[in-house]
Amino acid sequence: MHDMSESILTKLTQLNRDDFQDLVALGTFSSYENRVFLAGPCNIGKSSLASILIDEQIPKTWYSTDGLVIHFGRNGIDLQHRKMIPLKKGSGDILTKLLLGNPELKEQQRLPVESQIEQNVDEHRDEVQDDPISNLTTHELKLNPSKIENFPPKQQRQKPKQQLERPLPKTLRGFQEKPIHTAHSIQDGLLGKIKKGTYNMKIAPSDLVDFGGQKSFDMTHQLFIQHRGTFILMFDGRKGLDTELEEYPQGDVTAASILVHWITSVLTYCTKSDDKMPRIVFAATHSDSFSEVEKKKLVLTFQEKLTQMFSSHKLHEHILYDKVFFINATDGADVEIDRLKDKLVDIAFQQSTWGQQMPNVWVPLDLQISDLRTDGVKLITKEKLLEMNNKNKEFALSERRVEDFLLVQHSIGKLLYFNEPTLRDFIVIQPSAMVNILRAFITDRIFWPENGPIRDILENLSFTGVLTKTDLFTLWLQPAFKDILMNDSIQEYVVQVLLHLDILVEPKHYAGKDFAADLYLVPCIVASKLPPKMQNSATDDRTICIAYHLKKTVVPSALSFKLIGAAINIWPLKVVDARFCLYYQAAVMDTDTRNELQIHVKGQRIVAYLVNILSKHLISPDLATTVQECLTLALGRILKFYGHCFGSENHNVTSDLFEIEVGEVCKGETCLIPLSDAKTKAHWRCRNGKIHKTKYPLNWVVDKNKKHCDSNCKGLETETQLLTPDDQHFVQLARTIGIGDFYNFFIELGMEKSDYDNLNFRYFSNPMDFMLMGLFEWRDKTESDQLTATFGNLQEALTAIERQHYLCQIHREDHTLVEQAHSRLQDVPSDDVIDALTEKNLIGDCVVHLGVELCLSIGDIRKTLYNFPRDLNAQVHDLLIKWKNCNETKMVKPTIYRLMVALKHIKAAKGLSFVKKTYGVA
Repeated sequence: MHDMSESILTKLTQLNRDDFQDLVALGTFSSYENRVFLAGPCNIGKSSLASILIDEQIPKTWYSTDGLVIHFGRNGIDLQHRKMIPLKKGSGDILTKLLLGNPELKEQQRLPVESQIEQNVDEHRDEVQDDPISNLTTHELKLNPSKIENFPPKQQRQKPKQQLERPLPKTLRGFQEKPIHTAHSIQDGLLGKIKKGTYNMKIAPSDLVDFGGQKSFDMTHQLFIQHRGTFILMFDGRKGLDTELEEYPQGDVTAASILVHWITSVLTYCTKSDDKMPRIVFAATHSDSFSEVEKKKLVLTFQEKLTQMFSSHKLHEHILYDKVFFINATDGADVEIDRLKDKLVDIAFQQSTWGQQMPNVWVPLDLQISDLRTDGVKLITKEKLLEMNNKNKEFALSERRVEDFLLVQHSIGKLLYFNEPTLRDFIVIQPSAMVNILRAFITDRIFWPENGPIRDILENLSFTGVLTKTDLFTLWLQPAFKDILMNDSIQEYVVQVLLHLDILVEPKHYAGKDFAADLYLVPCIVASKLPPKMQNSATDDRTICIAYHLKKTVVPSALSFKLIGAAINIWPLKVVDARFCLYYQAAVMDTDTRNELQIHVKGQRIVAYLVNILSKHLISPDLATTVQECLTLALGRILKFYGHCFGSENHNVTSDLFEIEVGEVCKGETCLIPLSDAKTKAHWRCRNGKIHKTKYPLNWVVDKNKKHCDSNCKGLETETQLLTPDDQHFVQLARTIGIGDFYNFFIELGMEKSDYDNLNFRYFSNPMDFMLMGLFEWRDKTESDQLTATFGNLQEALTAIERQHYLCQIHREDHTLVEQAHSRLQDVPSDDVIDALTEKNLIGDCVVHLGVELCLSIGDIRKTLYNFPRDLNAQVHDLLIKWKNCNETKMVKPTIYRLMVALKHIKAAKGLSFVKKTYGVA
């Protein structure tokens, strides 16, 4: 029993050993699951090979695969003879289950004149209709009549008597009355075998996944890659590995580059395993174009090249680079294809999960779902599944065990089920349906209509990466999707799945109140590249960088799409000329009104640039560290997501795969140093020969709880002292200095005692407002004297009162609410909330401080104070309305989240609590 539990526990990490007994109380059976993936460039014969493996007619004309095609239950492995065999169309999982469990069927064999039988079956379709076992020998087709009689009449589904009495063609003579194998009859037979403990597999189902070759499908391909099974990476033997492929008009694309891309996509998230799964084999096509001698020479050339490319890969044992199968994918009798099939079978038998024990109690529910698939059902509610389960009598699972079953089925790619609050009500029992749904907008240009509204939508999406909800539903109104997206609730569920997978992203913020509501971003489909002008804005003097360096290979495109999607979920995309700054493997976001975040994917690195509007010296270390923490956490979650798909439970996958580097921009290039080195050095020399200080790059990893300087701190650097502080800097300085030291500091700034007394008379009730207005008056006075108010002036005054290190904390900020930047908080707060904050006195006496935190100008604040003298509520309300209705382009959208941040900063605890409660924030 212990060995049995081990195999199931590997798939159910949440399953406690003490809970295991009830799961296997009715016994277990040996399970065999296999999957073969066909991948590589366009127009090389992948679909032709798939046709051979499932015994369908081989296409003579190339039609590019739109996305991917999954052939469920169309291929199998004869466990006794260790041979790969096709399973006939129309049978699907039902034929597989028939062969697994029917007492009278021992094995499957080909008829010696198979093509003649198939022809006659087609010609007499009315006599032998939907026959799921037409390629079995006649003596194997007899079922025990007593068993058929025991079936309920409805489940027998017999043909009309006159139809059965028709004479059969000669080729089928020897068939007795055609046995009727319905989903229910097969299930009944299996249940009987389960009860007797004789349930045993004879044929292992093997699914085929045929991937389209266009790069447009990178994101969706990654979702359907599994860690079990074998990848056949194919290329055209006539063109070899290094010829530029005309099917890729962007240029510089070869078979070798595409194979590297696939190796990256498949193996990035894998860890070393005893069975070395997944395995990758190589097949060259069009062998019929060469003589035997030429083929042998080419095979050696291909093997040498692949060995050179992959022998040093960190997971090279997964890659069978020393053997190339040179096949003719248009010839089902090709000997080399037979050798390839034998290799696929050998690999399948080497899987550590091959023959693992699975609970018998799962079989009835598995069969019921299989029946629904055969009937063309794509998606069911969880409520419906639980109803089906409850009818299974002693095999009925508890609701918790149904959950376990669904998670395992999801992990092996049989269905899609997401245990998330907004997603768990539906189950996609036909995963290929999700492919069709994605195909509506994630598709290549060659599949677009020549003209019309659909093409216009796809053109705009490719250029901007933006898809309105209206346009999305317009795409889904096409006939190809109507049988899947049958009602509003299913459409909404699919939208939530796509959001969960980061294929669609809801923009969190945008400039302007009415800019664009109800839209999605699609990072994986946008084709426009980051404009050089925008990239060049990350200049040496204004930028610090952090990079996640993938140690062994390039960054998989699907990973970069998901990371950009995750970043957009935290910070607002920058908007320039009414266009979101979303590009191919790049995005530009506003972290606040003074800083922007750029994310670029460059080869082996994901690089983030934090760019200040004036100088890198003004970048808050708290902001930089918060950005770093969010990106690192998001990257870790993405790697865990993909790692789980590949069977990895390694929780240190981020540190194992990536090295973090920090740095600056130098002469238009990114100069980076490993973070571990930066922590031990004061400076480093880059490849341009320039000496860089590590002080500012280390702002990515400050201790946000540390509020005091180190003993060796020398204060602000000379470059920083020449800069001008903004209103937010004054807030932090006033918070640090306190009212006790403010008088002496104010006088050292060159102000008069009378200035101080006047301020005290006006703002005595709130020390923060008092100090802020004092600093604003000093700045106004300095600028009226044609001078510049600088950090250096502030430093001199603080040094004079022996508080010189107060200015070191001036760039510190509170970003603790970033974790609550949920999409529902990105709406503009309602008038009712604004009114309630003032009517219920939830903010208090902090008018000037509130205005600064809302990023209003001091001019706007003074106007409010002038218009509503001695009316605190009116002053607060006026500031909130000004902020809510502000149309200045430099202003970030006035959102609920921004209001929460302002209330937290002014310590309006009652107001913050009220807003959180109103909008359901924990």
